[in-house]
Amino acid sequence: MDISAIALLRIQNLEIPPGGPARVEPLHDAVLLHTGVSFSEDPAELSSHVRDLIGAAASQHLDPRGVFYIPDVAAPKARSYDAVID
Repeated sequence: MDISAIALLRIQNLEIPPGGPARVEPLHDAVLLHTGVSFSEDPAELSSHVRDLIGAAASQHLDPRGVFYIPDVAAPKARSYDAVID
């Protein structure tokens, strides 16, 4: 089975259209966006896919380091943006 990418986004109350492979997992101050896209994709392709999924909401993510991608097998248990990165 392919390992999927999870995008860590410092966005609250993010909603995406239902019915696709992607889903949003809310955290205290951010979200984990389960993209449904292979973690092995090129980072630019992952970012393009995230922009397609969330549209204008992408401008709300203001971390100057960019978007962090986590393999879904990591299954982060932390409930805040900084704790997931740690």
